Amino acid sequence: MPHVAQMADAMSPGAGELIVAAQEGDMESVKRLLDEGIPVGTTDFNGESVLGAAARCGYADVVRFLLTQG
Repeated sequence: MPHVAQMADAMSPGAGELIVAAQEGDMESVKRLLDEGIPVGTTDFNGESVLGAAARCGYADVVRFLLTQG
C-alpha cells in the first residue's frame, strides 16, 4: 500500500498535506491548512478522516482541536 504522502499528490490541493500534518501531530500546519480553507472533513483514499488520522496516531491535542472545528 502506498504511503499517505504518495497518495496525497493525487488528492485535492492541500487535502493530503492536512492529513499528513494530522498524522504527524503538526498542530501549526493543521491550523494553517484549515485557515487556508481545506475542509476539516477531508478524507484520504481509504476514507480515513483528518480526525481519524490524528486519533489513530495518538495526537490527542490535534483531535481535541479538530473537534472544535466542526
